[in-house]
Amino acid sequence: MKPTMRLFAATLTTVVAGSAVLAGCGSSDSTSSTSPSATEPAAVASATQSSPAPATSSPTSSESAASASPAAAEYTLDQVATHNSSGDCWTAIQGKVYDLTDWEDQHPGGAARIQSLCGIDGTSQFLDQHEGDAQPESVLAGYQIGVLVGS
Repeated sequence: MKPTMRLFAATLTTVVAGSAVLAGCGSSDSTSSTSPSATEPAAVASATQSSPAPATSSPTSSESAASASPAAAEYTLDQVATHNSSGDCWTAIQGKVYDLTDWEDQHPGGAARIQSLCGIDGTSQFLDQHEGDAQPESVLAGYQIGVLVGS
């Protein structure tokens, strides 16, 4: 067998064997959970790091940016005011900015309630209806896109 073919065959064997190991991931079979390949990444990670934390414990830069972006993005009330229609609905509530475009049709009180908040500081309307109720505040948190800064 030519050296190139031998290398290809060895690589193919490794790929196929690795795929077989991966195919068993997540199964309840005790042999797949104790295979050396399942424990090697942790051993390699701890051997190559100066700190004891595993490599997967710290987020990547894109994950950090994504998780920090709602708090990091800053908008003025003038910017919020430009998003004042049912197809583009932003509002400010208690100093935070929310894009409620996708929530309009899902709101239990009807789309008109959300549309009345588009492009404005809707704090008083929101508090009049939902103050002290954790469930609406929890839903609202999922739509936060930033914080309100001085106009």
